[in-house]
Amino acid sequence: MQISTLLSATLTLVHGWRAPTAPLPLPPPCVTSRRRHGELRLMAEPPTPGNMRGGLLLRLKQLPSDAFETLPAGLKVVIRNPSLMQLSANALDEDVRVLMVELQQRLALSELELQQLIVACPSVLSESVRGFDSELEPRLARLQERLGLSDTQLRSVVLAVPQALRGGLEAAPHLARLEEEYGLSVAQLRKAVVARPQLLELGVDAMDESLSTLRRKAGLSAAQVRNLAAAQPSVLWGCDARLDALSRRYGLSKVELRRVLLGWPTAVSIEEHRLGDGLGQLAARLQLGDADVRRCLVKNPLVLGRGYEAELRPLVDATQARLELDEAQLKKVVVGLPSLLTFSFGANIAPSLDALQERLGLSDEELRRVVLGLPQVLGLSFADNLAPSLDALQARLTLSDAELRQLATRMPQLLGLSFEANLAPKLDFVAATLVEQQPAAAAAEATEPAVEASSVEADADAELRALVLRAPVVLGSSLAASLRPNAELWRRELEAEGLSLAAEMRHRGLGFLCFSYERRTKPRLERARSAGIAASTVLPKLQLSDAKWAEWCTYKGMGVTPSPRPSPKEKRPKASEAPPAPTPAAV
Repeated sequence: MQISTLLSATLTLVHGWRAPTAPLPLPPPCVTSRRRHGELRLMAEPPTPGNMRGGLLLRLKQLPSDAFETLPAGLKVVIRNPSLMQLSANALDEDVRVLMVELQQRLALSELELQQLIVACPSVLSESVRGFDSELEPRLARLQERLGLSDTQLRSVVLAVPQALRGGLEAAPHLARLEEEYGLSVAQLRKAVVARPQLLELGVDAMDESLSTLRRKAGLSAAQVRNLAAAQPSVLWGCDARLDALSRRYGLSKVELRRVLLGWPTAVSIEEHRLGDGLGQLAARLQLGDADVRRCLVKNPLVLGRGYEAELRPLVDATQARLELDEAQLKKVVVGLPSLLTFSFGANIAPSLDALQERLGLSDEELRRVVLGLPQVLGLSFADNLAPSLDALQARLTLSDAELRQLATRMPQLLGLSFEANLAPKLDFVAATLVEQQPAAAAAEATEPAVEASSVEADADAELRALVLRAPVVLGSSLAASLRPNAELWRRELEAEGLSLAAEMRHRGLGFLCFSYERRTKPRLERARSAGIAASTVLPKLQLSDAKWAEWCTYKGMGVTPSPRPSPKEKRPKASEAPPAPTPAAV
C-alpha cells in the first residue's frame, strides 16, 4: 500500500539515520529542541537519534503551509502524529498495515482516499495496537446507526469529516438540540449531515446564534426553520450577511425575504457575485423596474440561480418568437408570470400553446391576445387544466366552437378558472336568479297551460348562453364579492319599486351584477338613497367612472364627494359600451 510504504520509509529514515532521497530542512547536527515548563529551548547536545527526531519535527513544523503540502504523505502523518516514532518497523508493517486494510475495506476507499484520510486524521493509526474491531469499527457503527446512514453515505461523511474516526461526533449536543428543540426528524438530520458533513463539528452556541438570527430577520416559524435547515444546512453556520445582502439588493421586506428563502433555500449558500446575475441581465434587457424585479424574485425565487446566456435568454427568445411579441409585450408576460423564467420552452410552453391554439381555432393574433390577457395560461397544462374546463363550459352552455373562441378571446381570464370549482357555481347562480318571478307574475302564469319541462329547460339554457355571450365578464366575477351580494341588494331595492331583478337582467344584461359590491354598488346606492333617488334610476349609472358619477351626483343635487376609488385591478367600462362590461372583483 502506498501510505504504508511511505510511513515505513519515513520511520526507517528517522530511526536508521539514513539520508533522505530529497533534501529536507534538517536542523544543525548539534542542535535539538526540548520543551521544558512550556518554554521552547534550543540546546547544543551530541547528535543522537532522539535529538535528531525532535529537531527534524521542529523544523518541519515550521515550514510554510505551501511547502508542507509538498512533503510526502508519510512524512505529513509522522509530523502530525509524532507518537508513530515509537513504533518499530515490524509493528508498522503488521499492526498499522492491517488496520489500514480493514479501514479501507470497511469504507470502500481507494488508495488515494485512504491516503487523504490518514493524512487528515493521523491519530487513527495509534489505534493499531488495540485493533480495528475494538475501536474504529464501533465508532463507525455508532455514527452510522445514530443517523441511519447507508454505507455509501457513511463513506462520504467520513471523507468530508475525517475527525469522525475519533468518535464522539454522533453524540454531539447540537444534533440533539436540532431534534428536540427544532423538531428535525432523523431523516431530516441525516439529509442535512449528508449534504453538509461539517455539521457534525458545529458548536451549539454558534448554531443557536445563527438560527436565532435567521428567525429574527426572516420571521420564520420553528417549522419553517426546521425545513430550511434540512434543505440547506449552511443556514446553521450563520447567514446574516447573505440575508442583509439579499434584502438590501432587492429591497425585500421581512415577509418577502421569508418567501424567497422558503422558495429557494440555496440562496443563502450561493456566491454573492453569482446570485441573481441572470435576473439582473434580463431586467436590463426588458427595462424592468425595481418593483418588477422584486415581484419576479418573490413569485419565483428559483430565478436567482438561473444564468442569462445559458438559460434565461434562450427561453425568453423562444417565447417571444413563438408569440411574435415586442419587448414591451414580452415584459408584460414575464412580469405577469414570473414562473415562466424556470419553465422549459420545449417541454412546457410550446406544447400548451400549440394545443390551445388548435382546440379553439385561434389565429396567431388571437393567441397572442389571449396570452397578453392572461399570461398565466403559459403555466397551465392543456391536458390537466385547459381542456377539461373548456369542454365542460362548452357542454354546459351548448356553445359552438366559434362561440367558445369568442368567449376565450373576450375574457381570457376564464381559461385560468376551474369549471367545477369556479365557473359552474356562477352559472348555476345566474340561472337560478333568472327564473325568480314576482309573486303576481307567478300567479298569472299558473293559469296558463302547462309547458313541457324539456322545452322550459331548453329556453333557460338558451337565455343563459345569450346573456353570458353578451357579458363574458360574468365568468370572471367573484360570486362571493360581487354576484351574490349585488343580486340580493338589487332584488330588495327593485322589488320595493315593484320591479323584477330577473327582468332587469334580461333587459340590461349581467354587467351591473359584476361590479364590486363594497367599492361601487353599495356606496353609490346608499348615497342615492340618502338623496331620495330611486334605485332603478341609479342602476344604469353604475357604469360611470368616478368623475362622471360625481358630475351626475352634482346634477342631481347630491354633492360632489366621489365614491370610493376602485382597486387598480378594476378597469372602468366605457360609458359608450352597450351593454356595460365591468371588470370583476378578484376571484
